[in-house]
Amino acid sequence: AARAAMAESRKEQPASKKAAPETEASPKDKTTAGARTEQKKKPSKSGKTDPEEQQREEAALKIQAVQRGKAARKATAEEKKQKEEAAMKIQAVQRGKAARAAMA
Repeated sequence: AARAAMAESRKEQPASKKAAPETEASPKDKTTAGARTEQKKKPSKSGKTDPEEQQREEAALKIQAVQRGKAARKATAEEKKQKEEAAMKIQAVQRGKAARAAMA
């Protein structure tokens, strides 16, 4: 479940970079996630998995996951800020209309 949530957050981009809303993940996206886990099991030239190489790959995957999470949190924060600014503007317009109606 957590992996699926990370995959979804990876798909989301900041509002300024979105071209069109995505409807559903393509089959290619689903296989890419599986391929990432397959990379850890890749044997070395001798046919055995090198523990040091496997550790390096796991560390790289962890760094990538952390970076994706950071980017997703940043995008979410920007979206939240835009929504809050829009709400404040709507509230200000409503207060102005109410004040003008009260004066009339």
